[in-house]
Amino acid sequence: MLVNHGTAGAAELVAGAILDNKRGDLVGDRTFGEGAEQKTFTLPDGSALMLTVAKYQSPSGKKIEDDAVTPNVVVNQSPEEASAENPTNPQEPRTDDQLNRALQILKQKNA
Repeated sequence: MLVNHGTAGAAELVAGAILDNKRGDLVGDRTFGEGAEQKTFTLPDGSALMLTVAKYQSPSGKKIEDDAVTPNVVVNQSPEEASAENPTNPQEPRTDDQLNRALQILKQKNA
């Protein structure tokens, strides 16, 4: 499973479960760390109160909001690499090191 700083919420729960239960590899960067569920309560005067009603954690008990999820195969990507275009030649697609590493892992497992 590919993960990065844009992976948040329910996707982090799935990623944490895959990693904790050794059901597959996570490839990429540390996830965002969005691990709380909030509920909005409307008050009689029209204002609202947002209250955290749950905090997500992985099956091993690791709190998503505190630690996020770190993949077992870390492939860092700089902010420049994360942009949609190749900075040196916008007409040419950039290389995706995270995707290439994930494909390499899949090919090794199928060999």
